[in-house]
Amino acid sequence: MSSLNLIEVPANCEDLTIESIFEFCIRRNQVLIGIYRRDIDNYQQSTDQESSGKSKPYVWMHPPKNIQLTFHDELFVLCEKNPKGETTEKNMQNFGTL
Repeated sequence: MSSLNLIEVPANCEDLTIESIFEFCIRRNQVLIGIYRRDIDNYQQSTDQESSGKSKPYVWMHPPKNIQLTFHDELFVLCEKNPKGETTEKNMQNFGTL
């Protein structure tokens, strides 16, 4: 039985594409299904200035494979074991070896 987990993107992975992260997850019996995308600076400015032109956080299901991640992003991943249970350093090393 799998569960849906929300995982932070390690800082050293912010320039990777969805395609490379998806392939990495598949090798670990995980399925990347979406991104929680937010730009903290833009969102804070929009709430402070009430500007409708600024983007708010959003969920992007099945994003295109060429989209690059940022360290503000979080990933929706289906997997049997919660990846948050692993040490952060180990996750960063794993993502770094894509």
